[in-house]
Amino acid sequence: MYEELKKYQVTFVSKNEQFDTSSAMGEAMLKIILVFAELERKLTSERVSATMMSRAVKGLWNGSNVPLGYEWNEEKKYPIPNESEKITVKLIYDKYLKIKSCNKLAKYLNDNHIATKRGGEWTSKTVNDILRNPFYKGTYRYNYRESGNGKKKQENEWIIIENNHEFIIDESIWKACNDILDINAGTNNSKFRSKIHTHIFSKKLICLKCGNTYMASKDRARSDGFRPSTYRCSGNVRKHICKLFHN
Repeated sequence: MYEELKKYQVTFVSKNEQFDTSSAMGEAMLKIILVFAELERKLTSERVSATMMSRAVKGLWNGSNVPLGYEWNEEKKYPIPNESEKITVKLIYDKYLKIKSCNKLAKYLNDNHIATKRGGEWTSKTVNDILRNPFYKGTYRYNYRESGNGKKKQENEWIIIENNHEFIIDESIWKACNDILDINAGTNNSKFRSKIHTHIFSKKLICLKCGNTYMASKDRARSDGFRPSTYRCSGNVRKHICKLFHN
């Protein structure tokens, strides 16, 4: 707020703290108070982080979203398997071992009206997140990603507690699925592909039916050899939620 006031050359006068930013001394006093206020916020944040890290080392729950297949148990203060949801989780792992494609598995789940945790639509990312989550094999993982941008932290910063809670998926099945994911990630990684086409409307066109962006690809070659761009709704291609045909 103070920076905003300065930008518009507005003087700030406080009745309680008895300072006035129209004078050099008043502005200096305000800055000193702001420095200590920021210090207190950071110290509070450090204390909270230290407490949560200490709880995580003991394998205690720190209040994130309960994953599909589990429900909150007030007595244990920790998630326990949900009898109906864990059937869906087991189905996802079993099907992935056969299908070996998150995109196809998401389509299968949507086509068969299998519910997500919050009643939304399945996507390849949703399926991938479940398959990658070690919580299902009884492993508690904390401090894995940055809170702001979601980027992975260095592995030495992770807190990993094996056999911390009741598992839903056997470790051998979890590993088999993740081995397939690793292989698929290696072959689909962008560093193995070269960008040889430019689609000027890629991710700029919006589907009027479902609100998702359009994906671009090259159409068949014409008589002169030219291959024009074609656009398809990503809600139909990836998320399988848009049934409208586009051409």
